[in-house]
Amino acid sequence: MQKLTLEEPENVLTIIGVTRDVTLRRIAEENKKNYQNKMEILSKTAMSFMKYKIDENIYNLIGQNLTLLINDAYIIINSIKNKTNTTEAVFGLNNHIEIINKIINKKIIGLKIPLSEEAYQKLKDGELIVLSNGIIDLMLNSVPHAISYSIEKTT
Repeated sequence: MQKLTLEEPENVLTIIGVTRDVTLRRIAEENKKNYQNKMEILSKTAMSFMKYKIDENIYNLIGQNLTLLINDAYIIINSIKNKTNTTEAVFGLNNHIEIINKIINKKIIGLKIPLSEEAYQKLKDGELIVLSNGIIDLMLNSVPHAISYSIEKTT
């Protein structure tokens, strides 16, 4: 509602108006759009798993689909066998992967790190492990702190 009262054509005496804050509506619309995008990605992911062939690399398929959902993070896909964590695929590092390979003097893909009993049990029970100390935690303290910090600065 708007109302303008004029004394003369040039002199405004009063202005009455009503405004509405549409912030919540815009946030809701954006959340709905994000939700729809994620559902579309999940649908495409489900279809890619349906088309998966046994001779394809399942770890790459998982990583590629995760990067569609989480495109601003490093995604490292690991397998666990006999209490050993093996890096199977890495996404999000782009050209940094070769630098990191040089720093740790090993290839990340195929890197095997023994798991502590605690970590193994948590993963076996389906728990996610929070890596609050970054690369040091990720590498399960198998890489010296100085090298871990170098990798973090690189990425």
